[in-house]
Amino acid sequence: PGEQRARIERGARLLEAVTGTRPRTFVPPWNRYDATTARVLVELGFQTLSAGREGGVPGLITLPATLPAAELEGAIREADEADAARVLIALLHPYDFFELGRPWGRMSREAWVGLLARVGAHPEVRCVTLGRLGSRVPDLDGRRMRAFARFHASPARRMVPPSVSGSLDRPLTHYPAAAETRVLSQRRAAIALGIFGSIAVAAGIVGLGLALVAGRLGHVPLLALRLVGAVGTGLLVVRTMRGEGPYFRGLASSWGAACGTAASWLA
Repeated sequence: PGEQRARIERGARLLEAVTGTRPRTFVPPWNRYDATTARVLVELGFQTLSAGREGGVPGLITLPATLPAAELEGAIREADEADAARVLIALLHPYDFFELGRPWGRMSREAWVGLLARVGAHPEVRCVTLGRLGSRVPDLDGRRMRAFARFHASPARRMVPPSVSGSLDRPLTHYPAAAETRVLSQRRAAIALGIFGSIAVAAGIVGLGLALVAGRLGHVPLLALRLVGAVGTGLLVVRTMRGEGPYFRGLASSWGAACGTAASWLA
């Protein structure tokens, strides 16, 4: 705790000496922080923490980055089309510029200046600092952050193919209220349930037919069918919990194998 406090305080004093303003917003290196960091920030008078898509820290307004700065115009167009007020929090690194970050750079400094001019001139856009955002949006509490984190960490995100779910499988480019995030999560879960429910019915019918045939041929084919299904079930669980594998093909085949196994046991 003492080391974190000393480092954060030293950095805050340096920024205050250079800018003449005491910083109230903290963006930790590599989005890494713990409970001690949060406690020290509160003790030092910080008001806002911006890091990753996790958590929700008592005593601090927690704001995640929602999109790379280079994608701001696209997100603004989406908000215009949706005719909705949205909170967009842009993330910018030095290596995002071609001049500094080849081959990772995404834009030139000239393009960045032009982007800022266009965004600033947009009649429906209000550009504010992270600190001021906290005073303008009333519900930036832990519930909002936790709902946002759950949406991105949900196993259902990798269980729905992009061709079906559209934007629901992608990270959100804005920071929605907790109620909106819950609606989006429910919609994605319903899509996943519909897809895998259909697969379950089809796989169950096929598995039942195979089990009946295998049962007539003897116990060895039936045992082999059950073994294949058990492996498929394991793959489904592992891929879903760890977020591995392709969107649809691997999970759907695993689910199908699991349903086939269940049908074979019933037979």
